[in-house]
Amino acid sequence: KVAKWQLGHNVVFHGQVPEEQFNREIRQYHGSLRCHEFDGFAETTAKSVLMGQYPISRIRFPYIDTYRDEDELVKLLKDLRNKKTPNYEARNYYLDQFKKPL
Repeated sequence: KVAKWQLGHNVVFHGQVPEEQFNREIRQYHGSLRCHEFDGFAETTAKSVLMGQYPISRIRFPYIDTYRDEDELVKLLKDLRNKKTPNYEARNYYLDQFKKPL
């Protein structure tokens, strides 16, 4: 069994979990947060945007909120509560991008 660490009332670090469990659990999320500056377009970011969520990334991507410092990140996180509808614009953009041949 995988331990879960509670980081706050609405933030949970799951550790390593099977992909089916991960997909099931993230369906109801509001977004994802990717703080790495160098690893490209992460699976968590891709899944979040394709589910119409509001991912936040340290790396700049079209239609995905990006931050440069802690103050900007805090503002983006606080603004999530104002995003009440699915992120269709970003979802549609990435659906089109992922259909293009490499």
